[in-house]
Amino acid sequence: MRKGLSVSELLREFEKRYNELSVKNRELLQSEKLDLFVRATNKSFRKDITILLQDRTSMIDLVSDWAKVPEICQILRTKALRMEDSYEKLTKTIAREIQNKN
Repeated sequence: MRKGLSVSELLREFEKRYNELSVKNRELLQSEKLDLFVRATNKSFRKDITILLQDRTSMIDLVSDWAKVPEICQILRTKALRMEDSYEKLTKTIAREIQNKN
């Protein structure tokens, strides 16, 4: 996978490549699809995805429901956008404070 992809882009790229596999290979890898996706992510996404995929009943294993992955990716995308907005607001506030002091 290419570096620097957002979690949504990574999911699209992963799905695209997964679907390019032969039917036989997709069937062989189906049980490992979630693990393969998690391993394809960078460390910060991996940590967040792992937390969100944690099976609340066993507290050890990850859920194996691939259908939850797009929802989790959307949660992480929203989180990243909020962090970017907060950083932008903070930067603007600091710039205004510096300008007011001069």
